Formats: sequence, C-alpha cells, structure tokens
Amino acid sequence: MRSCAKIGCRQPATATIGIRYAARELVVGDLLPQQDPNLMELCEGHSERMTPPFGWTRVDARRVPAATGPAPVGLEASSA
Repeated sequence: MRSCAKIGCRQPATATIGIRYAARELVVGDLLPQQDPNLMELCEGHSERMTPPFGWTRVDARRVPAATGPAPVGLEASSA
C-alpha cells in the first residue's frame, strides 16, 4: 500500500496528480499501478482539496463508471 505524499498524512494514496505545464493544467487521475517519481500520489481528501495555481485549470481525469460518464482521459508525466 502506498501512502499519501502530504507530510503527516497516513492515509492510503488513491489518486495520481500530474502537471501539464504547456496546457497549464493540474491533472487528478486514478492511482497508477506503478509509482512514478515525476507524479504525486495523494489520498482521497488531499486530492479533492488540491487546487491549481492561479490561471491554471484543474482536470479530474479519474475513471467514471461506464454507465454514468465518458471514458477516462490518460494521465502522463509531461516535461516542459
């Protein structure tokens, strides 16, 4: 079990957070199967409260059950 990256939080990580610099987006995605050192892993509470910098957009790319929403958007580390 992987833990939330926030200091002092002992909750399990449930989401992977990535940054798309060129698009000015903070992307919240499903927890990836393998830990990526370029991405942050947060618990449910911290991922819900994560806010982007001023002028950026927060994109929630977590999976939605097929009956209620579209297919998930990919989450990949970006370098810019």
